[in-house]
Amino acid sequence: MTTLSWVISIFVSVNALLFLIGHILESKDVRIKYKQKIPRWLSVAGITLYPWILFESEPHRVSRTDVKHEFVHAEQVLRKGHYWFYLSYLLLLAWVQVRYLFGALADPTDKHPYEIEAYAKEKGELRFWENEIWKDSIK
Repeated sequence: MTTLSWVISIFVSVNALLFLIGHILESKDVRIKYKQKIPRWLSVAGITLYPWILFESEPHRVSRTDVKHEFVHAEQVLRKGHYWFYLSYLLLLAWVQVRYLFGALADPTDKHPYEIEAYAKEKGELRFWENEIWKDSIK
């Protein structure tokens, strides 16, 4: 197989997988899971893999700010769409890292557009947080 056919087959497979689990992704029920390995492997406190928000720590060690931050990412997934959000997140992350490596940025962590939005919104109130998803999950 050529490289192009591999890329096409991977693209079709990902879209088929998203279609098959679409009923889960469209449910808008965010589930928070604690003491997970994926955030630890990525060296982050938490990560949103919609519909799940995964945290490395135990529930009493996760700050309300971290929960708010990840809920912003959940809102971004719903707003942008699953496929586009994760694809654009990775592409933007790669672009920010390249700019950092070549000296155009002093600190790459605060220059990713989705992270800028999440950091800004975690400090204030969001209309999305008034939703039942937020109220039920934060208890």
